[in-house]
Amino acid sequence: MSDQIHPRAIEPDNLPATTDALPEPSRNADIIYNLRLLFAQMDDRRAELAKAGDVESLAHGAADVDLLASELSTIKRSAQADIAKIFAETGERKREVPNLGIVEVKGGFDRKNWQSRKLLNRIIMEAILDTETGEFFTTEPAEVASAIETAISTVLGMTGSTSWKVGEKSADGTYKGGLRSIGIDPEDYCDEVEKPRLATIPKRKATT
Repeated sequence: MSDQIHPRAIEPDNLPATTDALPEPSRNADIIYNLRLLFAQMDDRRAELAKAGDVESLAHGAADVDLLASELSTIKRSAQADIAKIFAETGERKREVPNLGIVEVKGGFDRKNWQSRKLLNRIIMEAILDTETGEFFTTEPAEVASAIETAISTVLGMTGSTSWKVGEKSADGTYKGGLRSIGIDPEDYCDEVEKPRLATIPKRKATT
């Protein structure tokens, strides 16, 4: 490794000029194999930069990879849209693709801008109040809590992956918002595992 590392990119130093220099089965235009080989070489370069403690080059390289991943995702999404258009023209909903599996186009709606607080209020009220008579179904706290829990779990995915706010610690030691602000320790209701520490890398803008 040279003393001065280029400030841009995790890039392999010695890429083969032609596919003839690559081992089988990369010949015969095996694009996917060639790309995976390139990715492996890029990862080797990443390891070299990490060993050298070159934060600047690692950050630039991570930004480059993020940009590439975004562009690959755009290509994938375009292909998915192409298939959906073809299926719309042929009247198909699904097709079995050899050596891959079932390719399917599902319908539905993309719903955004929910009035969540207003909706939650209505769900709770209908769970505990007879909307025709205006009378409460019950005044027993345990039964009220159970009715609300049942109503909410019917319309929300109350699963192990549900994300709950735990609260942010203020300078004075108190918690703002979340479970801790109302005296609930989240660890009592979940499996708590410390997340790996990762650096935040700015997004690189695509250039023409």
